[in-house]
Amino acid sequence: MIEAFNKVLKYQFLHPKSINSGKQLKIVLGVCIQIYNHERPQWNLGGNTPNETFLGFQ
Repeated sequence: MIEAFNKVLKYQFLHPKSINSGKQLKIVLGVCIQIYNHERPQWNLGGNTPNETFLGFQ
């Protein structure tokens, strides 16, 4: 699971952007985590988001 998150982080959030400070990196990481956990369905979780799986959605 962490490998999938790292791939999304790298190719969808870090590579397209020019990060110039720790503060900017912290913001980008927060956005990435929010989208990954709450908006991005995962095929290996039956099409649910990680948050939906955690909360027990079917």
